[in-house]
Amino acid sequence: MQSNSLSIFQVEYDNILEGLSCPFNDLKSLTLDTSLSLFSSVLSVFCLLRNAPKLEDLYIEVNDIYSERDEVDISFLNAQWAGDLLSKLRRVHVVGISGVHVVGMTCTLSEMDFIKFVLSKARRLEEFHVLIDEAVVTELVKYRRASPRAKVFFARISDD
Repeated sequence: MQSNSLSIFQVEYDNILEGLSCPFNDLKSLTLDTSLSLFSSVLSVFCLLRNAPKLEDLYIEVNDIYSERDEVDISFLNAQWAGDLLSKLRRVHVVGISGVHVVGMTCTLSEMDFIKFVLSKARRLEEFHVLIDEAVVTELVKYRRASPRAKVFFARISDD
């Protein structure tokens, strides 16, 4: 039986996927455990996205919970853009991970810029699910969406 999903967990090396030449032509679902704040991690994410032209579902477990590094910004993300990148993407889930527990994202500038980028570029997006702090929900709903069908679903994390 052929599988059309792939799970990849972050390793502590620079962009190990750089120069990846094998396409994942049938890949429709991708789960990543990665950082959205570090250049090397985000470059690996883009490398995978470029090599998965039929990707519909993207699930990202962000492991930046204790990271104070914020290397990636919207201009860096826009520089990685290619017209067909994210062209089939329909559903995105972004959650924070602390150990083995799912937690809210820390809502760093890098994380928020990544959300803004995906919403503004994925023309077929239908659902974007995110677990975030209640304080940034009002900012998130203002982000421009490339897809008129894109709905953002969020679970709020409160300080209580």
